[in-house]
Amino acid sequence: MSEIPRPQATDAVTWPHHGNSGGRRSPYEQYQQAASENDGSPAMMPTDDLSALSEGFLNLPPAVHKIVQGLVVEQEGLRQTIVQNEGRISFLEQLSDQHAYMPVLNRRAILREVSAFTHQPQTPYADSTAAIGAVALFYLVNFEKLHRHNGLIEAEDALIHLARQVAGAVRASDRVGSVGGAGLLVLMPGASLDGARTRIAQLLETLSMRVLTLRSGLVSLTVRAAVMPLQAGDEGEQALAAVDELLRTSLAAETLL
Repeated sequence: MSEIPRPQATDAVTWPHHGNSGGRRSPYEQYQQAASENDGSPAMMPTDDLSALSEGFLNLPPAVHKIVQGLVVEQEGLRQTIVQNEGRISFLEQLSDQHAYMPVLNRRAILREVSAFTHQPQTPYADSTAAIGAVALFYLVNFEKLHRHNGLIEAEDALIHLARQVAGAVRASDRVGSVGGAGLLVLMPGASLDGARTRIAQLLETLSMRVLTLRSGLVSLTVRAAVMPLQAGDEGEQALAAVDELLRTSLAAETLL
């Protein structure tokens, strides 16, 4: 998950630009300019809703004509405000889901994604006990060691590197999120257990061959992972607890999946 960019100012969705509009004006601003150039009465624009009406509109008394035009200006202004606010809300929703310093989802967001996926309507002919996907939990084993020897900043740099590698290696339909500490959870919709294990094993092998350059020198990342199937109705917290138990068992036995 890449860093969420601030919405670009367009004719439809604009943030307060403080003089940085780039010369672009919204339709509402065009209406306002037309009004100032026509003694306070906005001129008809080619894209007006009223332009599609019958020519009888043009034959209305001037007073009524001016009132209707004023209503159109107000309607357009309200529509632009709604579109602008929708853009801001969307941006804030994405911002609230992103981890504070890693290019992945935060814990609340990734667990919500898991629960939402497992509770979506399934085909009535599917076996209710069949796996509908998989989750994988990655753990940076030497995070605490890096913290003790090199400091928190370098330990976090290593975790950020791991998050980037994992997020860049998964499918577009997969979701990656931090679940606290040095753990990363990956939601893989539709993946079989064997397929998920194969992909995770390949990623672990790749990570083991990549050396990270930190301020203190070259550092090898020690990463472990566990994979488990998902079934319809599984809750995010439930799935995390189950895959975490598998990972702890794997760590205790010092084995890689």
